[in-house]
This record gives sequence, structure tokens and C-alpha cells, in this order.
Amino acid sequence: MKYVVFLCAVSFSLTFTAQIKINVNGSNVTFKGKGSNTNKSNGTTEGTTNATTNSNNDSYNFERNPDAPATVNNNIAAGAFCVVIDSRGYLSRKRVYQVVDGGYAIIDANATDWDLKNNANAIRYFAANSVYPDVDFTKFRNECRPYEEYVRHYLNCYASNHLPSLSVLTNWNERWPAYYLGSVREAKEHQRKLKSLDSLFKLRYSSLPNFYCKYEDNPFIWGQIAMKRDSLISCLLSTSGDGEFGVPITHMVSEITDEIKDAVSFNNGGDWFVKNDLVGQAVSPKERQERFTNLEGFFNDYAELAKLTGRNPSMPKDTLTLLLDNLKSTLKTALPKHKPADYMFKFRDAGLESKMKAYLKNAASLTVYKIGLTHDVWQIKKNDVGIPEYKYKYGAMHVKNPSWDHGYCKVLFFTLKQDYAGGGTYGETHVGWYSEEYYGCP
Repeated sequence: MKYVVFLCAVSFSLTFTAQIKINVNGSNVTFKGKGSNTNKSNGTTEGTTNATTNSNNDSYNFERNPDAPATVNNNIAAGAFCVVIDSRGYLSRKRVYQVVDGGYAIIDANATDWDLKNNANAIRYFAANSVYPDVDFTKFRNECRPYEEYVRHYLNCYASNHLPSLSVLTNWNERWPAYYLGSVREAKEHQRKLKSLDSLFKLRYSSLPNFYCKYEDNPFIWGQIAMKRDSLISCLLSTSGDGEFGVPITHMVSEITDEIKDAVSFNNGGDWFVKNDLVGQAVSPKERQERFTNLEGFFNDYAELAKLTGRNPSMPKDTLTLLLDNLKSTLKTALPKHKPADYMFKFRDAGLESKMKAYLKNAASLTVYKIGLTHDVWQIKKNDVGIPEYKYKYGAMHVKNPSWDHGYCKVLFFTLKQDYAGGGTYGETHVGWYSEEYYGCP
């Protein structure tokens, strides 16, 4: 019994080997003048042939890649394995049976003579813009998978200046997520990865043309993104804002712009909630320099970014300088009008005022225009169950120091506290909180 089975297996093997030899001269097959496109088989088994006979029949119902220009022709030889993209945009691996006028007669990659003689739909017809060189997609995906994370982020930028469109590259009308580069370090990592991908493409896939289909099945796009990495990284950075190093700068630009608007409004009789730190950086060279020193790391990061994007490396510092100068100019009118309210100094207490002055390191150098308290009696702060935590009074001093480099006055705010000691008693008076705010002088 085992001997019989062996003979049958040998017989089948010999028969199959004979069948996969393809006659590509067309002498034993009748081409369809109105070629049928009904056979949707996607074969993958490889075969061999070297014939290149052409047909002069110019009346075929060609399938066409809907997203490729009509002029695309990759000149695939008869007998060669190929990749075809049908009228629905579906991609499959096939084989060129014949080159015909305007396109190709295509068969399954594993078609046999028997299929061609007995299956009326074994041959399909594709326009030249639908037939592309063969690709080992398994190998391609295995080699390039580690780089997909870097390629996909640049599809928006690539498609803005190249074909196919973003909707084609990303599977029609699917919304493609935006990606943002967070720092120069991340941009340089992308640059390094794409450079490595570029080397791989030049070695293995540089001859492949654009398939005009989604990027996963279009090696050409991967190679183009790798090759154009510098300009695409610049594009992505320009749409990402300034990244991590730009967050405080961007926020500061917004705040200064709003402060200018508020100061202008105040000049016209509106309200103004003074952002004291911004006013200080506008009117005081010392405070501005301190702020810029704190931002030095961000300025340096931006200078590195500028090398990748062609931007002005000093742009953030220049922008802040211009805005702060504009704010300073606006404050020349607004700040003198900004006077402290009388209620801040309504009550007097020599002992508490001495505590306030003692808290200051430069009290003797100050010109004091007003000093006083907001409260006449102590205010008690209690916890959630009604037990006192401390009692307090608000105090204020309207002052000027001749050594200040801005020429304006300030109001110094104090919270005078006595911490609860238990049993209805409180500790010594001390300054709990302290702050300063720019004001006009009397």
C-alpha cells in the first residue's frame, strides 16, 4: 500500500511541474478585444519566463489605478512578475502575460497553461499606470517595520508638496493624526532614524517607482521621506510650534500681548489687572536680564532648532525684547495713572508698621508716601471644624527707592499673622506673606 501511494505522489509532482510552464507568445490563447475584468484571483506562487511578445490589439477594457497619472508606464516586460493596482485601488502580485497596446495582459503569478486554455477569465487587462515592478513585500515590511513610526509622522508634510494626496497615502478620506516634535533632541532622533532608512533604501529599493497608493504598500514614499528628511523635519517643526523649549516663551508672548491690551484699555478708562512680573521685565533692565538668564536654556535649544529649520536662532529673545519694549512704552502713560486705593492704608498701628519696616532689608533707603492697615481688628482664620488657625491683618506701604532702575513706585503688601497657640491664645506677630506691585508715584 505504501508503494502505491509513493508512485501516485511522484506522478502528481511531474504533472504539476509540466503545467507551470507558460507559453507567452499568445499563439494558443485568444485575446479578448473587450477584455474581461471579472477574475479577482490574487496568486502569490512564483514562476519563470523570458518571452516579451507584444500584441497590437488596442481594444481592451483596461483596469486603471485611479490615483496614478494616466501617463505612468513602468515598461514591465512580458513574463515578469509584477504588482498591479486595480480600479478599486486594491494591490496584488501578478505576472505580465503580454504587453498590449496601452497596457498589459495580466495573469495570476501561479497561473498555468491549463488555466489559460480553460479559464475564460485567466487573463485580465490593466492600463500601464496600474502595473509596477515586483516587490517582496514580506521582506520589505520586515526590514522597514522599525522605521514606520518615523515615516508616518511626515505624511502630512510630504503630501502637501507631492503626489499622491494625503487621502490616498492614508487610505482615502481617513483623518490622519497630526504629530508634534517636542524638542530638538527628538528631532535629531528622527533625523538619525530616517538617515538609517535612507541607507537601506539606497541599498535595496532605490529602483522602485511611485505606486500611487497608500504608504504601507508604497515603498517609494518611505524612500522619499527618508531622502527628504531635513526639509520634512523642518516642515514638521514649523507646524509643531516651538516644542517643549517653546512652551514658556509662547506663554510669555501671549501674556505680554494681553498686558499691552490691558494697559491700553486702562489708559482709556478700563480696568487693569497688573501682572507685576511682566511690568517689571518691561520697565526694569535688571528684572528683564534676570528673566532672560532664566530662559537661557530655552534660547539655546531654539538656536539648535534653527539649524534644522533655517529660522533666526535669536527669534524668541528678539520677539520678547520687542514685546517688552512695546509694553514699556505703553506703561509710560498707564503706570503713572495706577494709584493705590485709600482703603489699603485706612488704619494705623505704630507697632505693626514697625514690624513691616523691620521685615525689609532696605527700609532706611525708602521714601514712604503712605503706610497703614486694611483692618482695624484682627481677622480670624478657622479650619473646617471651627478651630482657629491664625489671625491676621493686611498692611501696605506706598514707597519709592532712589536706587531702583525703573523710576516708578511700588506698593509693598504684608500679611501680619499671629498663629493660634491653643486655649484662646496666639503667638507673636510676624509677617506671613509679602509681595510687591508696581504703581505710579504721588
